[in-house]
Amino acid sequence: MREASRSPYRRVRRARLTRPDSGRRSRGRRRGTDRRRAAGALAVSWLTAGVLVRWRVGRVVVRGSSMVPTLMPGDHLVVWRSRDVREGDLVALRDPEVVDRVLLKRVIALRGQEVEVRGDNGGASRDSRDFGPVARSDVLGRVVYRYVPLERRGPLGRSICARS
Repeated sequence: MREASRSPYRRVRRARLTRPDSGRRSRGRRRGTDRRRAAGALAVSWLTAGVLVRWRVGRVVVRGSSMVPTLMPGDHLVVWRSRDVREGDLVALRDPEVVDRVLLKRVIALRGQEVEVRGDNGGASRDSRDFGPVARSDVLGRVVYRYVPLERRGPLGRSICARS
């Protein structure tokens, strides 16, 4: 029985199956593994992006004209949640007078744990001239990108006239 299981025919047959110079890539298991790896990498990247968006990025829609001409009513903005702001940055902050309202303003001065903000449209803006400096803890983050309207989309950086 042992000699029958070690026949030369079986050796030749195995050699043909595993011959490296066959020129064809084995399909089946390897292709499925590649697809699973790609799907796993895609899932991890989506999860990472979701976590990043959830905790570090916010979205805001402009209502009102206090930041005209920089921001127009209806603009959709991306806010990077960070209290690390500099003079000239556009920021989203909690309204000190109206609960659950977000204001978009430009930082004009930093004084320790307080931030002075002002709207670009001085005549139509409620800002630090009306309610005084804002606590740094009330700053929600920096406005970094406008994504709607499409013809005006792009990054929003610091003001050209910002000091520093």
